[in-house]
Amino acid sequence: MTGVVTSNRCGTCRKRKVKCDEAKPVCGPCRKGNRECEEPISKLKFTRPKEIPINLVFRPPADKPRPVLDPCSHVAVVKLSSTEDGGSFSTLRVARTRRKAIQRHQQDGDCWPLAMAQDPPLSPTESLQLILIESFGSTQPGLSLACAVECISSIPRRLGHSTPLDDAVTCLIERRSCLARKEYMPSQFQSKLYVRAIRSLRAAIADPVEGYSDNTLCAVILLGQVEVLGGGNSEGHNYVAHAGGASKLIQLRGPSRHQSCFSRLLLADQRGATASLPGLYYELCNQRRGLLLEFTVLVGNPVFGPALLKLRQENQSPGSRNRADLLREAQKLRRALQMPSEFVIAAFENGVDVIEVPSIRGDRLVPVVYEYSSRALANACVMYWASLLMLDTIIAQLLPLTSPQTTIQALRNQCDCARQKILMSYEYAERFKPLGSMFIAWPLIMSWKDASPDEREWIFSGLATLGEHCYATRRGWSEIGLVYSTKYFFG
Repeated sequence: MTGVVTSNRCGTCRKRKVKCDEAKPVCGPCRKGNRECEEPISKLKFTRPKEIPINLVFRPPADKPRPVLDPCSHVAVVKLSSTEDGGSFSTLRVARTRRKAIQRHQQDGDCWPLAMAQDPPLSPTESLQLILIESFGSTQPGLSLACAVECISSIPRRLGHSTPLDDAVTCLIERRSCLARKEYMPSQFQSKLYVRAIRSLRAAIADPVEGYSDNTLCAVILLGQVEVLGGGNSEGHNYVAHAGGASKLIQLRGPSRHQSCFSRLLLADQRGATASLPGLYYELCNQRRGLLLEFTVLVGNPVFGPALLKLRQENQSPGSRNRADLLREAQKLRRALQMPSEFVIAAFENGVDVIEVPSIRGDRLVPVVYEYSSRALANACVMYWASLLMLDTIIAQLLPLTSPQTTIQALRNQCDCARQKILMSYEYAERFKPLGSMFIAWPLIMSWKDASPDEREWIFSGLATLGEHCYATRRGWSEIGLVYSTKYFFG
């Protein structure tokens, strides 16, 4: 488009090449000369573009067939964003074509190559997504991140939108790579990644909006798993700090922020922390949407988890309540386990979900082990037996001295049976080592209480195998550490 008109003079004055006052409907010169005042011409003037030199135009020879164009593979999507009215924007990266390659194809008489000589490099977000997705299909069950974090399949699409989440995922992937290479001590590079993730998490929590988002809560949970896997501070174990932070964040968010599918998956990951919040726990359990098996079925009573924790705390504080009242509360909780008991019995009786098989290790103490249909079912059953073991032990402690000896012996037999079942589930859990076997760690610690010397040696060896990748567990799961851990549960 060239020759754009800048004035509004009439057509008559323009033809006569005189000045026009642009009056309407008849200009001054036309009225004075009694002439017809023509309309102004269009301001836009389209002209034919200049001819392109023939040496710059490439035309393939007529004797060669026109090649079939391949799909454009040199364009990469860097970022996708959407608007509230439904529109979407894409940020694309197009690789440059090499000039020498174009000249060579022109000399050979071929058409310009559409495909790039070199694929564009992936952005940091794309690389992180690719590595995370590749970890899902690991041939070794113990190296699948789905065993460590149940909501991991929903995380790739969230990468690139939250700095603390990106840093936490990077730290978790690096720790998984170290465990795959059997490098259990955190390297200097891994420590730097962990420190960077902590700093970005602190900045996000300080933000009044980002601090309550699902991405921030997910970052807290992932960093807690990094600590469980021994990828945090090599001098201590900060998993409790992350679990407490996630519990507080869940409480501040409230039930209204846990309505989406992803937020409910996060809640299921932190079901232990949620069980310590009675009000939130009750309201979320009543919804019964998207929560996992052992979170709803095995704790069918919504106040079971908080009540059990409260009973354990009051049992450790002499004089806080009457022993008779504590005994009645413990027996009430024991009766609340009736529905989970029926669920576990049904899983054992159908002959499909749980079967007994000989131990691969040929263990004398545990010659027969359980084979479960899924890891979630194994987690559920172990949680039930651990709760049963804890309640029966507390009830035996609270019984009056005048109680019949047969009643006390029956409680001890039930504890021995629950302990044996937990030990029989260890070999199945060990199959998911190192990322997915920690669900049986605390039940094993609870089984240490009142166990025989042979069983204690067996439990100590099993815990050492489970925690060989974590430096802190070597001290926390020592014989002295197990004594103090059992006092935490039983007083």
